[in-house]
Amino acid sequence: MSPNRVRLLGRTAALLGLLLVPALPATAQSTGTVTGRVVDAATQQPLVGAQVLIEGTGLGGLANDDGTYLILNVPAGSHVVQAQMIGYSSQSARVTVEAGQTATVNLTLSQSAIGLDQIVVTGTAGTGQAKRTLGNSVATVSAAEITDKMPMSDPRQLLQGRAPGVTLVQSSGVVGGGSRMRIRGSGSLNAGNEPVVYVDGVRVQSGQVRTEGNTSQPINLLDSFNPNDIESIEVIKGPAAATLYGAEAASGVIQIVTKKGRKAEGLQWTANFEYGQTNWATDQITNYWLCTDARMADLERNPGCGVFTGDEPLEQRLLIDQPLNPKARSKGVLYQYQQRGITEDYPCLFPEQAPCTPSPLRTGTTQNMNVSVRGGGDSYNSYLSGEKSDQEGTFHNNYSNRLGARANFGFVPSEKLNFNVNVGYVQQEQALPQSDNSSNSILRNAYRGEAGGLAGQYLPGFKNWHPEFSNKYRRRIEQERFTMGITAQYTPWEWLQNKATFGLDRREAQNINGNDIDQTGGRLYTGNNAGGMAFVGTDNIWLWTVDVGSTATFDLNTDWSSASSVGMQLTKRTAEGYDIQGWGFVANSLNLIGNAAIRDADQDFSEQTSLGFYFQEQVGFKNRLFLTGAVRIDDNSAFGKDFSLVAYPKASVSWVVSEESFFPSSLGFVDDLKLRAAWGRAGNAPAPFSADRTYGAAVAVVGDEAINFITPDDYGNPNLKAETGDEIELGFDASILQGRVGFDFTFYNKTTKDALLSVDDPPSSGWTGTHLVNVGEINNKGIELGINATPIVKDWLRWDAIVSFSTAHNKLVSFGTDANGNPIMHEDRFGDFLSVQRHREGYPLGGYWATDVQRDAQGRPILGPDGVALLEPCDSWAPEDRANCREEFIGSPFPTRLLGLTNTLELFRNLQLYAFLDYQGGHYQWCAICSVRTRTDQNSKERNDP
Repeated sequence: MSPNRVRLLGRTAALLGLLLVPALPATAQSTGTVTGRVVDAATQQPLVGAQVLIEGTGLGGLANDDGTYLILNVPAGSHVVQAQMIGYSSQSARVTVEAGQTATVNLTLSQSAIGLDQIVVTGTAGTGQAKRTLGNSVATVSAAEITDKMPMSDPRQLLQGRAPGVTLVQSSGVVGGGSRMRIRGSGSLNAGNEPVVYVDGVRVQSGQVRTEGNTSQPINLLDSFNPNDIESIEVIKGPAAATLYGAEAASGVIQIVTKKGRKAEGLQWTANFEYGQTNWATDQITNYWLCTDARMADLERNPGCGVFTGDEPLEQRLLIDQPLNPKARSKGVLYQYQQRGITEDYPCLFPEQAPCTPSPLRTGTTQNMNVSVRGGGDSYNSYLSGEKSDQEGTFHNNYSNRLGARANFGFVPSEKLNFNVNVGYVQQEQALPQSDNSSNSILRNAYRGEAGGLAGQYLPGFKNWHPEFSNKYRRRIEQERFTMGITAQYTPWEWLQNKATFGLDRREAQNINGNDIDQTGGRLYTGNNAGGMAFVGTDNIWLWTVDVGSTATFDLNTDWSSASSVGMQLTKRTAEGYDIQGWGFVANSLNLIGNAAIRDADQDFSEQTSLGFYFQEQVGFKNRLFLTGAVRIDDNSAFGKDFSLVAYPKASVSWVVSEESFFPSSLGFVDDLKLRAAWGRAGNAPAPFSADRTYGAAVAVVGDEAINFITPDDYGNPNLKAETGDEIELGFDASILQGRVGFDFTFYNKTTKDALLSVDDPPSSGWTGTHLVNVGEINNKGIELGINATPIVKDWLRWDAIVSFSTAHNKLVSFGTDANGNPIMHEDRFGDFLSVQRHREGYPLGGYWATDVQRDAQGRPILGPDGVALLEPCDSWAPEDRANCREEFIGSPFPTRLLGLTNTLELFRNLQLYAFLDYQGGHYQWCAICSVRTRTDQNSKERNDP
């Protein structure tokens, strides 16, 4: 895709500002105004968005496009003005404000690669803490800078390769398709590995959702948020940092901070338009068919080999076909086209089943329009935006459209009180083709086509369904989402800060699918579907958040300080689901489910509540050594009735050793050096009703009468509790060469205990399924390194580079034992089409394993009666059988090495060149269709190339 972006920036006239902005009350005679500019110390360029505060008053503002800030209604007297910005050291200056007068304070910020004074809000108590006080690693991604440089379609792209330890694995290449996110590896078998996500302090629904079994493409719920509305993203990566989020945070926490208004004169308008195209970017699917003498003798089975006489050398009888590329079809396929009188590249073989779209691929278009306005004064600020995004995929039945708006308002009624109201609304419509391995998908049937073999079920070169049929799949997902949050901060005294957040994320989704009445004589649809089918699944989900906290800070003496925090967090998720389906319609135009001859309906309901209380104490020494201890007490409705509360403690230390008097002068090139260590616990709660013993209902016919009766459903476990993640991390943050280079290094070791495993129900109970027990143990460890560098700073040239590197090593430590001390299990085997993945103790979760073939004394494969090599048996992984099991461990399914490299060149202060590289390695992927085409279809290069 090659997007072209036009960005238009404008400033409204003073008259327009007066029309759109409410009038401010007259300034009291006891107050004045503080104004000035905030600029970069090296380049003298304005620092747009720098935050300027009047210490101890709650008053502040943001620098506008030329670096100017304006703070009104500042009480007369002497004050300290402080400027802060991500990536820079803060600067303070004292100013005397006279009643009715304007005082000017210009502030110059020097680059700081590690930002020790940057305020972090995720995983911290109260209103946030300076980064210098934290003993754990927090990754911050400046989203606004990225979206200014390159187009982004969803928030996941902002994290890809930019936050060490964060892994995103795409589930497919279609637009709107899902992806799996992991932070510091996989720590669970059954409770989920996705991090929890907050937007402006409000918990939101996130993760990958599969909407129709294994034949459908998944979606990701973060796609609902417009990346152009995001100011920054903070990532805390494990239990050592996520303790304050309790029983659902063992897999990490992501906090999305949206843009806010800027306190400055007038309004700032921003508009951008993006356009691009989407084409098939990878190598084309290529099939091979060698017309051997045996195949030449059986032209009924190998009709494409009829293009040869049999006198050609064998190597010249290799047919090579690319089913999705009309310019690279094999001679064998074209020969069959000619024999059947087909003249089009992809014909409509069944025009009676209209409409017909015969081609497999297209060139998709991408269009995105964004408009936003921000502004504000001393007592208020606002940010308003609107977005329209339309994306088409390379498949005809694939698109993703989004229409959304956001309104963020800030109010400052007094020096002690402020409010923020954040509202987002979005409508989405996504059409997704069948999953790539689905029997009726374009890709699967193209991969399995025979370049010279049988014509396929309908069209030469495709196994069964051809594109004309596959394009008739018409599943779409319609979503409407409303996210709202209200945050109030109250500081009755300078030493006491109070913060409360109340929010809701409501999502209504409809999964719509169906097909017309079959007009092909049963070739397209069979059974009840042949008479037409319609399906509508509706999900209504409410996720409520209440978060209240207070922090009291005291200077115990000139050296020692204390910050004591208490808080409460509550989340409640309620979900209702309704599915209705109908088969058999009189006409395609009368396809409402109420008109169907056969109808079916289903209803689901679930509710889960999590409540936690925390206490944290932080002691500081000379503003450079900080000791922190905290504990959170949690309860969750998913816990078993015989399990009560759970406690999650944490402890950390942070030491800015470079500010000590004994720091060696020989290390003068080191600007800042912070050493840190943290330990903590957090949980991963099971799904709702996992602990409950439940029953289902069924219908039976006794005589001529239908009766309802109860059936066993879920066995349950009254002792079920959350998995516990226990983590230690060690690291340092360093800035050298006057802030030109910064390092963020972390080593982590995370162990999940009481991991949820699925075991068989006791046969004597009458239940025949499985239930969860807390017995397993999983370990993840690795290193993370972030480097921020500015190698060149000149008047006409600036080069910024960011490096993100991490390793991740995952291991299943133990399945656990039962009450008698016997292992719960020795292994778990699974895989698509073939059992190639294993959960085995001492190896990564879901690791890939290969089985060798049986060999004779000379090492040659032993063939069975059908001519296929016999596999070495491996029927058991029990310790007594393990020596006879000749399976070989291949590797992990998730990357063990991650590298991201971002480069930005700024020329003459007006032109920016941006480049981004993302690398993942050390892992393997199972190509199920490659196995099928080699074993069954025998159309791979390995099976045919002479």
